[in-house]
Amino acid sequence: MKSFKRLAVLLLALSTFAISALADDTLTPQEIVQSTVDDYTVVEKIYVLPKDSDASLIPSESYTENEVEYEYVETKVHDNSEEDTKEHIENVSYHTATNDAEVVVALFAPTLEITTEDGYIGVLAFDHSTLELTPAGYSSRKFTVTEERSYPNLASADTSLVPKTIDKDGTTLTLANIEWVTAADETISGTDVAIRYTANAIYTGTETKTYVNGYTASADYKGTVTKVINDTVTYTAVFKENKETNEPMIDIDKTNDKKDSSAEKKAKTAGIVAGSVAGAAALGAGGYAIYRLIRKKRKGY
Repeated sequence: MKSFKRLAVLLLALSTFAISALADDTLTPQEIVQSTVDDYTVVEKIYVLPKDSDASLIPSESYTENEVEYEYVETKVHDNSEEDTKEHIENVSYHTATNDAEVVVALFAPTLEITTEDGYIGVLAFDHSTLELTPAGYSSRKFTVTEERSYPNLASADTSLVPKTIDKDGTTLTLANIEWVTAADETISGTDVAIRYTANAIYTGTETKTYVNGYTASADYKGTVTKVINDTVTYTAVFKENKETNEPMIDIDKTNDKKDSSAEKKAKTAGIVAGSVAGAAALGAGGYAIYRLIRKKRKGY
């Protein structure tokens, strides 16, 4: 008799442990709604979970509350997914060495897949009308400019008769050299004497030329983008009152309890043990532990 009691206590402890372990993986409903349908009490346990959650963790086992047993009926599923859509403009720019329109336009793809910083995604279309081409920067280069000019019919080979500077396309050039050529002469006392001169003057200077360091081509892509703003699923686990198990038991002869023989008590104890074994086996891990424990007892350790 004592061995039966010890085994029963052990089985109940293992069952409690298994139930506690499983409870850690179960979910708590956000809302519980109780109603009456056709004279039956119906309980709806509502869970709102992310779409990637494991719905198998939602409890669906029958349970007893306030001495009323409720059995599982079904789980209703409602997808709460919602999307927000808005217009979006994305500016794209490229560097190009030329300002040729045909070459520049070829830089831009017809469409653009976009993911914004706040999580919106979409495909935008290239808007040709927004294309702009601006210089990317400027550089300058200096080089020497030379100009040659002639000044004919001068009375003498005097440099003061020749301009010291000249202007060429906005750049000032300075006299660098003069070559004198006799333009006319006279014979005086048998000697030819120059009386007119031509000055061939050479002027030099430094000119600065500025050029563009390529171009920046920019244009807008336009379209709509969307974002999931509610990615949850509502699960409603429905339980219904089990009236068959909730019928009150009528004790016809209470005196029989006092007349139970020791054999009947042993039978009842064995029934309790059997019920505990069945409950523990249904819990999987607890049943397996019980099985191993019994094997150990039979082997004497």
